Amino acid sequence: MFSRATRLAAALICAAALVVSAAAGTAAAKDPRAKASVVGGTPASLTEWGFAAAILTPHTLCTGSVLSPTKVLTAAHCVSSPSTMTVRTNSTLAFAGGEVHTVRAAAINPGWTRGFVGDLAVLTLGNPTSA
Repeated sequence: MFSRATRLAAALICAAALVVSAAAGTAAAKDPRAKASVVGGTPASLTEWGFAAAILTPHTLCTGSVLSPTKVLTAAHCVSSPSTMTVRTNSTLAFAGGEVHTVRAAAINPGWTRGFVGDLAVLTLGNPTSA
């Protein structure tokens, strides 16, 4: 058995390490790393990426691919109640421009088991997109 002094010293070392790592994490979170993580990128063009869609729910932002004027493929984990979802097409921005569509229905892959395998869903838009 370790002595009380040894256990206290180990606890103090662990607490100090926790405080230092938490402070480092907070500093890193304030650093705008998203811009630095794209190397050699160029702005997206609607002529090249017109099939892309932004899937918005009250709590998430996901992407999707326009399959037809009323169908969008996305990930099943992005689907919430269709009445709370919107889909933005014909825009290079998730929150502005383009066309905004309601979601009439969502069909989730019946084989999806909340993992990465089979994480697919097809959304039916309330009105057709021109994308």
